Amino acid sequence: MLEVITLNPLKFVLRAISGFTGGLFGTLMLLIIFTLSSGVLNSVFVVEEVGSQTINPIFLAVFLIMIFSGLLMANLFASMLISFCDRDKYFMRGTILHQVFIFNAVMFFMSLPFYIFSLALDFGALSIVALIHSLVALSGSHLVLENVANPRYSLVSIYGTSLGLILGAFSNLIVFKITGTVNVLLFAFLPVTWFFMALAQCGVEALYVSFYRLYGIDFLSNDTEFGEDTVRKGKRKTEDQEIEEEVEKDIKKKAEPKDEDGADFLDENN
Repeated sequence: MLEVITLNPLKFVLRAISGFTGGLFGTLMLLIIFTLSSGVLNSVFVVEEVGSQTINPIFLAVFLIMIFSGLLMANLFASMLISFCDRDKYFMRGTILHQVFIFNAVMFFMSLPFYIFSLALDFGALSIVALIHSLVALSGSHLVLENVANPRYSLVSIYGTSLGLILGAFSNLIVFKITGTVNVLLFAFLPVTWFFMALAQCGVEALYVSFYRLYGIDFLSNDTEFGEDTVRKGKRKTEDQEIEEEVEKDIKKKAEPKDEDGADFLDENN
């Protein structure tokens, strides 16, 4: 049974807009930090100088603050706004936001050595590290959102997130092709990616529900087994039942009262 996956065109639109809006909050944070630290960053974000630019440690510190703050704001606000659009599904809002924050913090500290290593290289290497970190943080936050909301259909969220990343990457490449500047891509990346992840998730859910209603097969549920897994699960259940029966027998034996009458009879004869 598809518990909380429901078809609703209004939720479909609102969740996509919420993802885009949440990404805008992250972009706003990027813009604020970028503006306040323009003296450090201005000379670096010039496409002609990217290949020869030596990374300054001060620039790296500001860049890390900008990336972490932007990703955190985008992921938290997008998750929160999407949860408001579908209260039946995303009713564990507090847990979702806490887990999204923890995930982003862990990913940042795991990426930190690679950022530091890029000091020995150039801005191109730093950009690659930042891109990979951003993709992992965005996709992981979306997966946290969906898996906490509906863990039984975590596979549906994997398909939705993957499709959203592909569509988002394609759209961001179009933006870069049209503008030809890194600056515009930097600020368009978060809202565009979140928009397509939320949109793709809704689309995958709608297609899956339609498939289920048409064929009656719930093949993406975590409770569904395929191939030999069904036999193994049945065998495991049988073994578990045997163990439980043995444990129950031992408990009953220990609970049975001792035969005190027989012992008293032997003592009297002696």
